[in-house]
Amino acid sequence: MVSLLVLLALAEMWFSYRENKHDYEKRDTLTNIYLTTLAFLQNLVITGSTFLILNYTYQFRLF
Repeated sequence: MVSLLVLLALAEMWFSYRENKHDYEKRDTLTNIYLTTLAFLQNLVITGSTFLILNYTYQFRLF
């Protein structure tokens, strides 16, 4: 998912510079990629920890 976002952002930057629009700055693009990567990792950690907690508590089920 993250690699697809990076690829699309780089392609969009290339098309922008090719047509001399200069809509993107390197710093802004790197910030967006960084924040997306952090959001992905946060989601992965939360989902993984939720699975582990539910998997552990399943042994104490009432039914």
